[in-house]
Amino acid sequence: MDSPSKQFDPQSLYFIPLGGASEFGGVFNAYYFQGKWLLIDCGIFLENEEIGLAQQAYPDPAFIEQYRDDIVGLVITHAHDDHIGAVAALWPRLKCPVYASRIACAYLRNKVKDFPDAEDMILRTIYAEDTFELGPYSLRILPVTHSIPEASMVEITTTLGTVIHTGDWKIDYDPVVGAPINERMFEAVGQHGVLAVVGDSTNAPLEDFSGDEADVRDGLVELFARCNKKIIITCQSRHIARIHSIALAAKACGRQVVLAGRSMWMFDSIARDLEYHKGVPLFLNAKKASRLPQNDLVYIVTGSQGETNAVLSRIAVGEYNDVTLQKGDHVIFSSLDIPPCRPAINKLRQQLSDAGADVITRYNCKEKIYTSGHPAQKDIVLMYSWLKPKIVIAVHGEDVQLNAHQKLAQTCKSIEHTLIPHDGGIVRIAPGKPEIIGHVRTGILKIVT
Repeated sequence: MDSPSKQFDPQSLYFIPLGGASEFGGVFNAYYFQGKWLLIDCGIFLENEEIGLAQQAYPDPAFIEQYRDDIVGLVITHAHDDHIGAVAALWPRLKCPVYASRIACAYLRNKVKDFPDAEDMILRTIYAEDTFELGPYSLRILPVTHSIPEASMVEITTTLGTVIHTGDWKIDYDPVVGAPINERMFEAVGQHGVLAVVGDSTNAPLEDFSGDEADVRDGLVELFARCNKKIIITCQSRHIARIHSIALAAKACGRQVVLAGRSMWMFDSIARDLEYHKGVPLFLNAKKASRLPQNDLVYIVTGSQGETNAVLSRIAVGEYNDVTLQKGDHVIFSSLDIPPCRPAINKLRQQLSDAGADVITRYNCKEKIYTSGHPAQKDIVLMYSWLKPKIVIAVHGEDVQLNAHQKLAQTCKSIEHTLIPHDGGIVRIAPGKPEIIGHVRTGILKIVT
């Protein structure tokens, strides 16, 4: 094993994206300072044509594994699979403490049941605005609004300056579930000085703001009121606020709600345990609901990204026994078309349409039925006006998103340097001018079952 000091100056601060920097999914990040490694997020890659038949695809941890004795911890920004889904599978190769929110911890406790080698995972719960020390890093958890509660940015302070690792975020003043964005907190962070932001680029090409979840709730009420057949709606199973909004819209229209899909039920259980579904009636299971008048129901199902084995894909081809698609049934996609998944999504929508469904997406619907959990241009500019970083490192996107983020950041007054590292890029953040000084080997582990 080579000592990291042979490749890295222990008195410099480095950032190395080991996955998820130049694509969507597989987010895995490393920071190095004074001989110690800090990891942030460890997610799966999204199902796409390159991954093929792999049931799961993980970022290859080989580079960081050789230094695992010097890893001070793995911090999870939020409980979406592209940021947390690989933790249980890869933890036996990392063997470090994992710091995560209540929702993320609950998810991991469920996940390790499928990974016996991770049953002794060191799991520590973190809360909004917690502060703690990990080796040479002083950390603070900065709560943000996103498409799941308890998402956070991570404020990383060293003797060379403060880095804000954003994870996924948006500006939402009425998120339905959870607290709104806290402007004053971010302004205070900026007043103390921010050296760099490592930031989400997903929606950087889009103008305006991402918008509030409450607008979606209101749009769904209007849409459901004009639906006269069975409603099947798909969204992320982890989008607790969206499921909450769907339930409120269904109640307003006199319909009962049915859940279908393992992950839907898992996150419903987590949400109810943590009291995020206050006032929402218990959901029905699909088998029980099959005996009820179908036009009085709203089914919330997995499969918004066209995943092969998800409930909606099985409904589309008649392989889900408890839900039969009838001509004129309304199938609603309350979700983003993630770029790598678009071929699968388009195929699924065509199958549903061929089966006689009324397929409704945000592109053909007059009501607002979707808002993103990621920042558009006005979100980004406003956040940077609060934080006032000197450096912006654009990650989490493909070239179109990364280049748009860089171009936008260059228009912000405080920002002196912008960088776009691809996976494996070694970014020396400080001291001196930030630059990409080399690369380490990265890759994808495909697990086929």
